[in-house]
Amino acid sequence: MSFAQPRESGETAGLPRRRAGSAPSASPTGRGSSGLLDVIEDALRDVSGKDPNVYGMLVASTDGLMLASDTRDVHVDTVAAMAAAAASIAAQFTDQADVGESRASMFEGASGFVGVFPVEPSVLLVVFGQKDMTMGLFNVAARNALTRLQQSLERQRVLKIRMARKVLTEDAKDSTAAEAE
Repeated sequence: MSFAQPRESGETAGLPRRRAGSAPSASPTGRGSSGLLDVIEDALRDVSGKDPNVYGMLVASTDGLMLASDTRDVHVDTVAAMAAAAASIAAQFTDQADVGESRASMFEGASGFVGVFPVEPSVLLVVFGQKDMTMGLFNVAARNALTRLQQSLERQRVLKIRMARKVLTEDAKDSTAAEAE
């Protein structure tokens, strides 16, 4: 489910890289996933691959933990930690520059783009963009990915709430039926 582009010969990577095939799937750290992590994983799966200019995404917590990933050839734990640092610096920078709340941190490299966006108060989205585009096109593609992720997160949460209510309603009916006997 990854869209990573290969590095051209002679380029040096700024971050440690995993060997091909060793990238983790869209699952959180070693613990079993539940609740918010399930919602995030489902939402990321829902929006991945929708834009040819975006070749990967990663969702991280604001404290630097990788929550879900759809990318290869990047060290996801390091990128998650750096995304949290970038978001923190961006918040401080925009505050000191008196330009309002930070909405994004975007970087252009020789092999493409990377952007860090707050999804909600404790969640960040990292978007990786193709190299053969402009910063403006990357901005549009990344913000579209952010919007799709936010909408998908909301849909996933609504579905989970509905399922929980259905289970509670069925349990209550079973309890009432058992008491009536």
